[in-house]
Amino acid sequence: MLMSEWMPLKNVSPDCFACGPHNHEGLKMTFATDGERIRARVQIPEHVRGWSRLSHGGVTTTILDEAMAWACIYFREQFPLTREIRVRFSKPVFIGDQLEVFSWVGEEKSKRQLMLHAEMRNLNGDLMAAAEGDFAPFTPEQFAKMELVPLPDLQALEAMFHSVQPYQRPAT
Repeated sequence: MLMSEWMPLKNVSPDCFACGPHNHEGLKMTFATDGERIRARVQIPEHVRGWSRLSHGGVTTTILDEAMAWACIYFREQFPLTREIRVRFSKPVFIGDQLEVFSWVGEEKSKRQLMLHAEMRNLNGDLMAAAEGDFAPFTPEQFAKMELVPLPDLQALEAMFHSVQPYQRPAT
């Protein structure tokens, strides 16, 4: 896939641990789409280490979870809450590794159950970890009723849906 085929996605949650650019302790993940998948990029920071030079497994899981959530947000225009996540670790992830994570929407089992998928790869293309998640998707209105996010923050997140244009494949 050519780099020009990926459209960057705007982040409106600056303090999020996974994707917030202003969170000094965070992962600072960035996102783009090719119209079918979400691609996240991340470099594992030193302060989230596990043993020796290894990334903590919980951090690897967080990265996969975040990428799957962005697939729901962008492709479904819904806010997801993770119900269950299954991760298969294939290779060790090390501090400083530069990684790409690809996520996509799987099966909609019901209005309250959406299966999402993600794969984490190193820059050589090696599969490092893969995940499948069972998510509960909510419309912005449903999310507001649950009062999980303050209304101004929810409005900013909802504006994110409208701040990106639907992906258009480049003319060949």
